[in-house]
Amino acid sequence: MPLIKPFIPKDNARATLKEFGSWHLSMLFFIPIYAIISLVLFFISIEVIIRHRGMFSDLLGLTVILLIPIGFIFCFVRPTISIIIRRLHDTGKSGLFALLLLIPIFGILIVYYFCLEPTEQKDNQWGDYHQEEVFVPYIE
Repeated sequence: MPLIKPFIPKDNARATLKEFGSWHLSMLFFIPIYAIISLVLFFISIEVIIRHRGMFSDLLGLTVILLIPIGFIFCFVRPTISIIIRRLHDTGKSGLFALLLLIPIFGILIVYYFCLEPTEQKDNQWGDYHQEEVFVPYIE
């Protein structure tokens, strides 16, 4: 557990715009890879169900089919909602605004509009203000 703990996001903290953007850009890379792996596993499990009639093969195939969406939720949806909540905290808004994600299209646009607002440059109830570090190359 000590190796995993640093990677578990805290929902009561703040996330900078850089962290929010980095997460979403990395998802552009990882979601297609997950989709390809999921499709391969899906077709393999369907093949197992069709070719091998029996309780074990049906159970194995259905288990793989059910694990694909559950894996997606744990790998991508939960951390994405967490970073949206932390970004809303950083802009000074309640994380309950993330419930707007349940409204198709308009709710998602509203939440992302709130997330792209500038950071509240003072301490708030969700944490201290941390100014983003700007990389300045040091030349001797």
